[in-house]
Amino acid sequence: MRLLLCCCILFLSLTTQAQTPIGQWRTFYNLQAGVDVALGGNNYFYATKNEVVRWRLDENTFDVYNKITGLHDANIAQIAYQYDLQTLLIAYSNGNIDLVKDEAVINIPDFYLKQLPATKTIYQVVCYQQAAYICTSIGVVVVNLQKEEVADTYVIGHNGQFATVYDMGVVDGWIFLATEEGILKAPANSAVLNNYKSWETTSPTRITQFIKGNNWLGYSNGSQVFAYKNGWQPIFQSPQPIQPIQNAWIKIGNTQYAELSTTGTTIQQFNSPEFPHPVAINLIGTQLCIADTSKGLLIQYQGNWTEALPVGMRISQPQLLLHNGKSLFVAGLNGDPICSFSNNDWTTHPIPNTQITSLAYNLQSQTLLASSLGNGLISILPNKSITQHPIPSFDTDASANNMNAVTIDAQHNTWFTFQNNPNPVVLQSTNGNFTRMAPPFFIPNNTVGNILIDGLQQKWMQLPGENGLLLLNNSNTTNWKQVTKINGNLPNNDVRSLSLDHDGNVWVGTASGLGYFPCTNTLFTNDCNAVWPVVMDNNTPSYLLKNETIHCIAVDGANRKWIGTNNGTWLVNPQGTKVITHFNTSNSPLPSNIILQIAIDPTNGEIFFATTAGLLAYRGTATGNEIAETPTNVLVFPNPVKPTYQGPIGIRGVPRNALVKITDITGQLVVQLRANGTQAVWNGKDAKGNRPQTGVYLVFAQGDDGREKSVAKIVFIN
Repeated sequence: MRLLLCCCILFLSLTTQAQTPIGQWRTFYNLQAGVDVALGGNNYFYATKNEVVRWRLDENTFDVYNKITGLHDANIAQIAYQYDLQTLLIAYSNGNIDLVKDEAVINIPDFYLKQLPATKTIYQVVCYQQAAYICTSIGVVVVNLQKEEVADTYVIGHNGQFATVYDMGVVDGWIFLATEEGILKAPANSAVLNNYKSWETTSPTRITQFIKGNNWLGYSNGSQVFAYKNGWQPIFQSPQPIQPIQNAWIKIGNTQYAELSTTGTTIQQFNSPEFPHPVAINLIGTQLCIADTSKGLLIQYQGNWTEALPVGMRISQPQLLLHNGKSLFVAGLNGDPICSFSNNDWTTHPIPNTQITSLAYNLQSQTLLASSLGNGLISILPNKSITQHPIPSFDTDASANNMNAVTIDAQHNTWFTFQNNPNPVVLQSTNGNFTRMAPPFFIPNNTVGNILIDGLQQKWMQLPGENGLLLLNNSNTTNWKQVTKINGNLPNNDVRSLSLDHDGNVWVGTASGLGYFPCTNTLFTNDCNAVWPVVMDNNTPSYLLKNETIHCIAVDGANRKWIGTNNGTWLVNPQGTKVITHFNTSNSPLPSNIILQIAIDPTNGEIFFATTAGLLAYRGTATGNEIAETPTNVLVFPNPVKPTYQGPIGIRGVPRNALVKITDITGQLVVQLRANGTQAVWNGKDAKGNRPQTGVYLVFAQGDDGREKSVAKIVFIN
C-alpha cells in the first residue's frame, strides 16, 4: 500500500502547534527515548519508539513521520537508509515494514502477517546494494527496495531451523551474520544464501552487534576487539568493558568513547559521563552528534553537549493524567519526572525517585498534589518549587509514605488514602489538623486505593483486589458502607476506575464492564444499585463493554463518556446506551490499544490519551466550561473558511447544549445544530449537503431560557 506522506515541518518546536482542528490528532512522544539513527546525504534520521524525526541538515529544519503523517504502525525497532534509492526503511517490533521514498509511504506487511511458530523480533537492519537485510529472531528477511517487496528469507540455523540473527556486516566480498549459533559467513554473490548449507561458522562467539569501520568488520567479546583479516584477529583491548555503539564507535567503561581504525588505533575519542545508553555517534559537519535511549539526540557545541531537538514531553509511558482547566499534568513510571503542558509548552518537574500513584489540584492554593509510594505527598507550587510533605500524625509510621491517593473536597480539605495502614483514610482540614479514619469492618490488608468525592461530598474509594468499593459519608455523622456485586450490583468486584458525570452520577469501571449509580442522594438510606448500560449490538441488546477491562472513564462537556480499555477507547452518549466512536490502533494514530488514563481540556475539548506506548491527543467536538460572556466572544474556527478547507467548523462559547442556527445575511436558514456542551460543530454544508456560497453567515444560539441571540458571523470564501 502506498500513501502520500504528510510531513509536519517544525521550525521551533516539535510539539508547539497551532490550534488543532476538530477531529484531528497530535502526538506528545518522548523525544529523549532514542531507538536508532540513519544518515542519508543531507538528512539525519532519528527514531524513537513511535516516530522518526528527519533533520534536514542543509536547512536546519525538522520533519516528523508517525501514524498521523502516514506511517502504518508504531513501536519502531530499527531504521536504515539506502542512499542511491533515497529510501528510508522503518521496521516495527511486530514485523511490519514501511518504506519512505519520494514523500510516499509504502507498506510491506508480509513478515508481519506471516503465521510463524516463533516470535518475531527485529534486531537490526542493514542496507547492502539495493536490498535491506532485516535481522530477526527467525533469520534474515530480505527486502528488495527497488521492487518494494520481500525478496527472500534466510533460515540458517542448524539443519535449516530458525535461528536468531542479531546483526549483519559485509566486507571483502563476504556477508557475515552474528547469530545465536556464532558468527557465520557466506559469499556475498551467492545465489543460494537461503540455504543454510551456504553458511560456514567463523567463530563460535555469540555477539549481538558488529563493529563496522571503513572497509573493515569487527566485534568485541567485552574486553577485546577483533577484526576480520582472513580470520578474526585481535586489534584492541581494554581493562574496562567494551560496548559497540554503531559503525566503528565503541564505549569503554562508563565515560570513554572512541572510533577505531582497522588496526585498532583511535581515530577520535572523547570523554563524557552523560550517556548511559548510546545507540549512535555521528559526525555532523565538524560536530559530533550522539543519540541515547534516555538522553535523546545531542550535539557537541563549543565543548558542551546540547539538545539538538526541541524540548518536549519527557515521559515514554504515561500512567496518570490530570487537567485543571488550564494545564495538563502527566506522571509516569518510577524515576520519571512530572510534566506539565500549558500554552503549547512543556515544563519538566524533577521529583524524588518514586512511583506517583495519583494527582490532584488545589484550586485555592494553585498547587499540584501528587501521592506516592515511598515518599508520601509531593507538591508543586505555582513558582514550580517542589516540596515533600510528611504527615505529622504518622511521624513514627513508615507506612505513612505509602500513599495510594490524594484528592480535594469542595471545602478545600485534603483527603489521603494509604496501604497497609490501620487508619487507611486521612483527612487534613484547611486548618492543618489531621483526622485518621478506618471503617468499623474488615478491609483486606488495611489498604484503600483511589478516591472520588461526589457532589454530595460522599467519598467513593476503591478497595484493591476483588473487594469492591468503600463508601464514606461524614457530613453529619460518620457512615461507612461497602459496595460489591452482591451488595450494590457492581459488574465485577475488581474496581479499576471512578468518575463523576455532570448529572451527579458516579460511574464505576471494573475488570469486566462498567456501571453507574444514579441514586447518590439515597446511598446510605436506601438500596442503591449500579445500573449497567445497555446498547444494541446487531439488533441485540447487550451490556456496554461487558467483557472489557475499564481502566478509565472521562466525561466531556456534553456529559458523554470517553472510556479507556485494553482494546482502545470508546465514546458513548451520556447514558451509555449508544456507541458514538471507537478508536483503536487499526483506525487511528493510537500507538497502543491499552488506554490507561484520559483527561479532557474543558476549554477546547481536546482529549488526551495516556497509552502504554505514549501520549497523544484528539480534538473532540464538545467543550465544557467556556461560555462566552458576550456574543462577540464566541469563537468560530476556522474563520474565514477558505476554499481549500473542507473540515468541521467549531463554534465555541455558546450556552450549554444550545440550539444553534446558521442563516445567510437575509435570515434564510442554512442549517440547525445542537451544541455538545458549549461547542457546536458544523460540517460546512447546508441541510441539502451543499457548501454555502461566498458570503457572510450569521450564527444564532438559543439557551435554556428560550431566547435566541445572534452570537457570531462566519465568512465563507469559495
